[in-house]
Amino acid sequence: MLRRSAGAAVVVRAERELPPRSGRDAQRRAALLADLQWTVEQVVYSLREPALIGPPAPRDEWPWR
Repeated sequence: MLRRSAGAAVVVRAERELPPRSGRDAQRRAALLADLQWTVEQVVYSLREPALIGPPAPRDEWPWR
């Protein structure tokens, strides 16, 4: 997760399959891994103040204050 701006954050998720391990040497596995396609997803989140409670009610002014 990275801060994108004062009001937003971004999450980038990237993944790919792993090549089979059996019967292959490390160089061949590295070459297979380099050829695999990535799946990349980016999600942007708003960092605004939560609006769970409405605006404050008007305040009464008492004469003895």
